[in-house]
Amino acid sequence: MMRKYAPGDREKIKHLYRDALFLEPTFSCYLDKHYKPFVYEEDGEIIGVIMLQQDYLMLDVFNLYVDSDHRRKGIGRILLSFAEEYARKKELHGVKVETSKDNKEAQDFYLKCGYRKVGEVKNYRVKDGISIFFWKGSPESDLFLSHCFGKE
Repeated sequence: MMRKYAPGDREKIKHLYRDALFLEPTFSCYLDKHYKPFVYEEDGEIIGVIMLQQDYLMLDVFNLYVDSDHRRKGIGRILLSFAEEYARKKELHGVKVETSKDNKEAQDFYLKCGYRKVGEVKNYRVKDGISIFFWKGSPESDLFLSHCFGKE
């Protein structure tokens, strides 16, 4: 079940970050009015989290984590579908996700979910790292996409 993040969830989500690039404590600095965190829960256990940020006319998936013991069960797709529906309701052009160039598993996942690679930049958070951006939007979002990412 998808639901909004609640303050009491902080302790319940720490396990999600054990395999993450960013340590769990950094999550708290994003819990403000600009970021919208949601969790996926089964039988009282939080096994997924997604953090959304509206960036002008697009939705940025800032964080998406699924507990490593629950991966490949469709939970990541549920989280992304939730983000896509959120963007539709807000009448945004589409959804942007980012991952590292080294994270082939995430790249394959986004492609399988219908996202397309739209660019890459140096990742200032990781030494010598490269971030890859993926996009999913309506056909009429291509003009917006070309403006943001320089793509046709």
